[in-house]
Amino acid sequence: MNKIIYIFSLLAFLAVSCTSPDIEVVGITDISVSELSFTQVKGKVGIEIDSKSMLSYTIDSSDLELWFDNNKLGKITLLEPFEIKGNTSKTYNVPFILKPENLKAAVTVIPKVLKGDQPKVAIKGSVQAKTLFLKKKIKFESLISK
Repeated sequence: MNKIIYIFSLLAFLAVSCTSPDIEVVGITDISVSELSFTQVKGKVGIEIDSKSMLSYTIDSSDLELWFDNNKLGKITLLEPFEIKGNTSKTYNVPFILKPENLKAAVTVIPKVLKGDQPKVAIKGSVQAKTLFLKKKIKFESLISK
């Protein structure tokens, strides 16, 4: 019985270690806001992801920042984990919460948006993808508008 468990474990380890967690964030497709206040912003963001891995991965944590006109506005936190299916190219609608840290940047951007100007908006940082035996940090840098 121990030999069977050992062989199964070895095969599982080899199968996982031989596959490359090839996950690429293609870009942001959509953003919708459900709650807006001076202390937080809640919403959903459409993230297009191309996965060339045979395995499915779960994204469960993030270290992301929102930038307006080269000024960091705040940290973005995922509200719930989501699964990236293996060998797919798909857009995932991911719920998030933004906690503004730089009110000066927010105050300077709001009048620009109200005037109809398009500020340069970007999301920068990384997310953690994990599967049974592997964890991978995926670098994330996406320009939302120019």
